[in-house]
Amino acid sequence: MASTKLSHSLTRKFLKALPLFVALLSGVAHAEDIIDAKRKTTTKGAFSEEAMRDMRTGQHLDGLTSSHYQVVEYSVFYFEGLGKDAIPPLMEYLKDNGDNDKKVSAVIYTFGRLGEKSSRAVPVIMHYLKSENIEIRKTTIAALGKIGKASEPAVPEIARYLESDDEWFRTLALRALKGIKTPQSLSIARQYEKKRTLDEKRKADEIMKNGKGDDAKPDAAATAAKVEVPAVAPAEMPGGAAKEVSKIPEPAAAASVPPVAAPVAEPVAVPAESK
Repeated sequence: MASTKLSHSLTRKFLKALPLFVALLSGVAHAEDIIDAKRKTTTKGAFSEEAMRDMRTGQHLDGLTSSHYQVVEYSVFYFEGLGKDAIPPLMEYLKDNGDNDKKVSAVIYTFGRLGEKSSRAVPVIMHYLKSENIEIRKTTIAALGKIGKASEPAVPEIARYLESDDEWFRTLALRALKGIKTPQSLSIARQYEKKRTLDEKRKADEIMKNGKGDDAKPDAAATAAKVEVPAVAPAEMPGGAAKEVSKIPEPAAAASVPPVAAPVAEPVAVPAESK
C-alpha cells in the first residue's frame, strides 16, 4: 500500500515537471525562463498563460537578432501584435543588453516599427543618437521619425545631422523631421529643403557660367564638327559576334568570261526561175 502511494506521488511530480523539461529540451525557452515559469505553473502542473507569454516573448527577443530575415520579421510581427504591452519587455531587454550593439540596434528598429505605441520609449531611444556606432545612430534617427510627435524632444539633435558629410545621415534626418510632424520639425525641414534648392541652383549657374565640371554643356557647333563615325572592329562587338564576322569569306573575284563571237548567217539557196 505504501509503495503504491509512493509510486503515485512520484508520478504526479513527474507529470508536473514534464512540461518544463519539454520546453527546455525543445528550445522554447531559456533556463532562467523555465525557472521563473515553474513558479507560475498551475496546480495541475501545466504552464499558466502568463508563463507561456513570458517564454514566447523571450524567444522572440532573441529572434530579433537572428541572421535569418524571415525570423527577424516574424519576431517583429509578434511585438507589433502585443501593441503597447511590447514596450516594457523591449525596454528591459535594451537595458540589460546596452553594451551589445546588435541587440540595441534590433530593439530600436522594433520600436520604430511599433510607431506611436513606442512613445514611452523616446527618452531611452534618444540616448542612442550619440552612440559611437554609426548604424545605431542611423537606426535611431529612423525610429524616432516613425514614432512621430512624441519624438519632438529629439528634434534639435536630429536637425544636427542635416549638416553631416554623410548624405545618408542627411536623408534620414530630413525624413525623420517630416515624420515627427510638429511645427518645429516641419519648419526646420522646409528651411533645409529651401537652402538645398538654392545651393543646387547656384552650383548649376556657376557650372554654366564657367563651363567647368562634368555637367558643363560644350558648344553645339564644335561638338558637331568633331563627330566621327568610327568603324566597328569585330573585337568590339558583343558576345561571339566578332568570331562570326571573322569567319565571313571575302567575295571571290569575278571570273573572266571569253568574248562570244557573233553568229554568221549561212547563205540561203534561191531556186532559179523556170523559163
